[in-house]
Amino acid sequence: MAAIQAEFCKTMGNPIRVMLMYRLRSGEQCVSDLSEALEVPQPTISRHLSVLRGIDMVTSRREGQNVYYRLTDPHITVACDTIREILQRRAAARGELFE
Repeated sequence: MAAIQAEFCKTMGNPIRVMLMYRLRSGEQCVSDLSEALEVPQPTISRHLSVLRGIDMVTSRREGQNVYYRLTDPHITVACDTIREILQRRAAARGELFE
């Protein structure tokens, strides 16, 4: 179990992947919409989504030329929220801003 948890943390160590998880929280989205929203090129978005799909954090479906992604489990973003809250409290304790 520790190895799986470490792999999750390693995968989420990329800011684009964290942003993707938060964008997918609201529901299924296609690669082009994610690319536009995050202002990141489509090939980059696709590469990161492939990594997330590889460890079963997202799933995809094709509709025509579009590929749509969604979270496999909405609780994944709860873990991200918890980490963000911890970092915000630590920054506040040091008198720093955390966004």
